[in-house]
Amino acid sequence: DVNVQERQMETRHALLAKQHEMTRELEIQHLNEHHAMKKRHLETQHEAESASQCEYTQRQQEELRKKHAMQSRQQPRELKVQEAQIRKQYRQVVKTQTRQFKLYLSQMMQVVPKDEQKELTSRLKQDQMQKVALLASQYESQIKKMVQDKTVKLESWQEDEQRVLSEKLEKELEELIAYQKKQKAILEEQIKKVILYFS
Repeated sequence: DVNVQERQMETRHALLAKQHEMTRELEIQHLNEHHAMKKRHLETQHEAESASQCEYTQRQQEELRKKHAMQSRQQPRELKVQEAQIRKQYRQVVKTQTRQFKLYLSQMMQVVPKDEQKELTSRLKQDQMQKVALLASQYESQIKKMVQDKTVKLESWQEDEQRVLSEKLEKELEELIAYQKKQKAILEEQIKKVILYFS
């Protein structure tokens, strides 16, 4: 009869609505997983780029330093002792920072949900790497200043060469950071648009 048909229709509609809702939930879940994977991939890429830039910077500075040391024949002993002290100080600061970072990371791991730990670790490691790179740059500047203060007669073209290299490396690092920020912003904007579309 009519009532039975109506009930059957209602049941069919309810089932279809439930099926539609479940499909939508699965789509959203899949999208969230896809976005998380994209973010992880970008962070891994940025970590590799930052590490590569850091190594390249150190290698370039080291090569120039060796070249200048060889050309300068002889530097006063006092200068070498002071430079060694500054480098030792830098190593100690990095060691302390690394210890503090490991402690902070282990503390964070205890309070952060398991599914967020990988992303957080990745981000904190990248921050730590940039801090160490910045610290290295600051200590190199300190050594440079000490050399100038002690009025060591390095050839003027050597100083120019060092300055040009430092400026070039700083500019490259700034460009890389800006590019990475832009990439991250674009990805976040894309994710936001998709989330809005499905909400």
